[in-house]
This record gives sequence, structure tokens and C-alpha cells, in this order.
Amino acid sequence: YIRDITDYGKGENLNPSHTRVDRYIVRAEHDLAWIHDCDKGTNLKLGAETVYYNARVDGYGGDRKTETRLDLYALLRHQFSARLSSSLNLRQAWVTGYNPPFTPSAGLEYILVKNPKDRLTLPVSLARSYRVPTLNERYWEVLGNPDIQPETGFNKETGLVWQHKFTAITQ
Repeated sequence: YIRDITDYGKGENLNPSHTRVDRYIVRAEHDLAWIHDCDKGTNLKLGAETVYYNARVDGYGGDRKTETRLDLYALLRHQFSARLSSSLNLRQAWVTGYNPPFTPSAGLEYILVKNPKDRLTLPVSLARSYRVPTLNERYWEVLGNPDIQPETGFNKETGLVWQHKFTAITQ
């Protein structure tokens, strides 16, 4: 349970703004691992999280705003060898007033160079994304838009990650 309280005033501060947002959070996760040796193995994380928001914010026009969010997910990671690993993430969300899509992601990571001082890795990932507008984005009196649509996207990412260990300078 988290309660955020903000009292805000400016100038003479005769009528400060009062905000109270209560969040009730329940999360459950379970990890499973199948390790073959130091270089090979599989990990699976299964989980669920639900959050209930109860907001009384002066900037929302004085009305109480509520929202419930639920996420179910499975995260699978497999280490094929000392140099190659993969991940698969599956997530489904439910949000009051919205219909979030299934949002999977997948990734591969290959270590191109590995020595005592340097490591060069090539990561590649693909993911579907979805973002529900915040309560402020929807309900704030002056700038909010209750008809604002959620953000959806498809993300692709690759690159090179170089890690180098510098030696310490001694005097």
C-alpha cells in the first residue's frame, strides 16, 4: 500500500492544493531454473501484478478517479553457450477503460570478444509496446484530455556494447 499526499501552495498560500493518491499493489512471482552447467541453462519467471488507484486530486476537478491495472507475464531466458543467450517475454495487461494488446518481446545476445580486459557484445531485440495515459494526462483540469489515446509501438534495437576494464594507476 502506498499513499502519496501533496499539499501545494504559492503566493499567499491561502488556499493550498491537496492531493491524495492511494495505490493498493499485489504482486506474485515464481522463478524456475534448469541449469545444465556454468555455460548453459534456462530460467523462467512467472508473475502477476495488480494495482488499484484511488485518486483525489484538486486538479482533477474534485472528483475521485479510480483505475485498476492487472499484468500477467512470463519471462524466459536461455543460455545456449558462454557466448550466446536468448530471452522471450510474454505480457498481457488489463486496464480499466482500455484494451491493451498482447505485448511480447524477444532478444538475442552474442559475445563477440571476451578477454580479461575487454568484452564486446552484440544485442538484438524486438518488442511490441503499449502505454496507457496517466491519470494526470487524462484528468488534469487545464491540460488533461479524457479522450487521449494510449501509445502503441513496435521497437527494434541492435548495437554493440563494449566494456573495458582500465587498470588502476599506482604511485
